[in-house]
Parts: sequence; structure tokens; C-alpha cells
Amino acid sequence: MTKGSGFHFDIVLLCFINFVCGVFGAPFMGPACVRTVSHTSALTVMSSTHAPGESPKIKGVREQRLSAIVVSILIGLSVLLGSVLNLVPKAVLYGIFLYMGVSSTAGIQFLERFILVLMPVKHHPNVPYVKKVRTWKMHSFTGIQLVMLIILWVVKQSPVALCFPFVLMLLIPIRLYLLPYGFNNQELSVVSVCVFGCL
Repeated sequence: MTKGSGFHFDIVLLCFINFVCGVFGAPFMGPACVRTVSHTSALTVMSSTHAPGESPKIKGVREQRLSAIVVSILIGLSVLLGSVLNLVPKAVLYGIFLYMGVSSTAGIQFLERFILVLMPVKHHPNVPYVKKVRTWKMHSFTGIQLVMLIILWVVKQSPVALCFPFVLMLLIPIRLYLLPYGFNNQELSVVSVCVFGCL
């Protein structure tokens, strides 16, 4: 992306708004992660000239804010269109949400590596985290991520769910200070692309 810092600026702006909301006792805003990832992948331009059997490469992203503004306006209008939206069957809504959820999982490295645990090594794809990291180390990192995800889920479902943000922040020192004992810097940079989302 040529203006990738715009996404970071959005998150900084959201944090500032949440700080101001906290000072005045207003409810917090939450980022729409799934919608943002789906929006970015929808605007991604893939190459059409690639060898047979080779996956297409990313040529770029059509960076614009018009569609995000239109989506936000339509979400705001949905409050006024409650009676019309009640005519849509719930099964249709569940189907749309299921499709959006499943389609947005494509490209999440944690899930791809989790599937590789069940796949023979000779069928592994030609991607950096397979080429630059030994198989057992890649699987052990995936296992660590899975354990941390289970711990986060248990905390979220327990009576101490209010501590969830603090438990989530504990992933940072685990990644920065504990994981380097088992993995070198190159291996960690390849397998931990989504440090805060997956560990």
C-alpha cells in the first residue's frame, strides 16, 4: 500500500476518541476488524498473468475512503430502517455473516499453519514461514499460539473477563522476552506476522 499509514492513523484516532470517551464516561468505540480486513482484501488488485498452478501475486490496493464512508453511512441508516430490516429472514442474515466470517479467514497465517500440522511436509506450500523455519519449530510456534488463544478464550468466558485486556497485554512480554529463547529473530519475524492478533 502506498498510504498504509492511514490505517495506523485510524487506530491512533480511535484510541484518542476512546480516551476522551473514558474521561466523560461515554461508551467506548470498537474497531470493526473483520469489516476492515474484508474491505482491504476487496480493494486488493491481484495479478492476472501468472504461471499455471502458481498463486496470483498482489499488484497493489486501490486505496480510497469513499466505500468506507458509504458503509458507515449505511450502518448509521440501518437504525432508521429497523422495520424494513425486520422483513429480512434471520436465516439470510446468518448466512451472510457466516460467509463473511469464513471468507475473511483466507490469508490468516495462524490458520494456514494450523492446517499444515495435519498436512504431509511434501505438500506444504512455498511460503516464507515454511521455507525459512524448520517444520517442528513452525508447528511448536503454532501450538504456543493455540495455547495462548485458549487461555484468552477461557479468561473471556470466566468471571474475571474484565481482566481480559490486561491478559491480552501479557502477550507482548511473552513475545518479546520469552519466545526468543526458543526461536531466533529471523524465525520470529517470519512466523509472527500478526503478533497482537495471534500472539
